[in-house]
Amino acid sequence: MPAKSASASMKTKEAPKELIGEPKNAQEQDTAFAAISYVLGLWIAIIIYIVKKDKFNRFHALQAIIFDIAIMIIDLVVFGVLIALIFVLGIFTAGIGFIPGFLVFYILVFAIGILNFAIRLFLAYKAYKGEMFRMPVIGDLADRE
Repeated sequence: MPAKSASASMKTKEAPKELIGEPKNAQEQDTAFAAISYVLGLWIAIIIYIVKKDKFNRFHALQAIIFDIAIMIIDLVVFGVLIALIFVLGIFTAGIGFIPGFLVFYILVFAIGILNFAIRLFLAYKAYKGEMFRMPVIGDLADRE
């Protein structure tokens, strides 16, 4: 009987792929890209839209892009109107109206930010689960692609 060398008898065991954190299949990786397009912002969504060629990722990336642009426009309009109202209130109340006006402004900014974050998390969750969730108007625009 030939003698076994110590190095031959030692086999290295690889960790199971489930423990490493690699995607189990290509669909899980694709859903991760779709979810990332909602969470990481406009530029990442644009990159995913350009790089990924499948319908699922392109739909979610485009929906995220349109959502980001819509949020920017809504923020500009709402915050512009609020700032104008604060200054008008401040002028007519000899400066006293600035304090409650800015307090309301900061509370609204915080509330809109929380709502925006919650919507993004919900959309990312739906995308990660593999659903083609369509937002009311934005989803129809994204599906025309």
